[in-house]
Parts: sequence; structure tokens; C-alpha cells
Amino acid sequence: MSEHRAVTSAVEFVLTLAIATALMSGLIVAASDTVERQKTATAQSQMESVGHQVAGTIESADRLHRTAATTTLRLERDLPPALVQRGYALEVTASEVVVTSPLVERPVSVALDSDTPVAQTTTKGGDIAVRYTGTRLEVVDD
Repeated sequence: MSEHRAVTSAVEFVLTLAIATALMSGLIVAASDTVERQKTATAQSQMESVGHQVAGTIESADRLHRTAATTTLRLERDLPPALVQRGYALEVTASEVVVTSPLVERPVSVALDSDTPVAQTTTKGGDIAVRYTGTRLEVVDD
């Protein structure tokens, strides 16, 4: 009879250990999924912020050029080199700034309102400058 009690204790211990392991695995998977969703939401928010900063800098350069009638102009903007520790890209067209990141499926577009023509450019994230080239505004790496 004492032999069966020893086996029962060992079986109970193994079952308890298996259940605890399964529960811990489930918690780890759920936590990692939550972290990924949070990273995506943070990247989305940062992309919107960067897009608005770039559009605002271009629009400021446009106003300065028109009011001061300058022939040369350069405005610098310090942007983060990465969003949630991943690189990103900026695409500037005549009517919008598009920010893309590998963390977010859809790019973020921010409307651009400029009377001065804007050159279509693509640049990586980080510090940029908006300069007037004599005929148009252009975004370049700084």
C-alpha cells in the first residue's frame, strides 16, 4: 500500500508542474501579443507626429519664402532617427507627407498646403532640412 501512495504523490507533482507550465506559457504568449500591439500603436502615433512636424516645417518655409521674398532659405528640423527602435522613411509630394515604418502596415499621410512648389523627395528618418532651391522647396537629409 505504501508503494501506491508514493506513485500518487509523484503523479500529482508531475500534473501540477504540467498545469503550471501550461498556464505560464499562456500568460507569456498573451503578454507578448499585448506588447506587439502596443509597439504598433506607439509607432502609429509617432508617425503621425513626425508627419505633422515635417508638413509644418514645409509650410513655415513656404510662408517665409513668400513674405520675405528670399532667394535662399533653409529650415532645419530635428526628428527622431527611429520610431520604436526601427527606422522609418519620409516621402514628400506636392500635396502630402507620407511616413512609412516596418512596424505599421499602412503608411501615415499628412496633407500639405504650400503655395510654393514642393519637390517630390524620399528620405530616411532623422534630421532633415527644408530648403528653397530658387524654384521650389525641397526636403533633404541634414
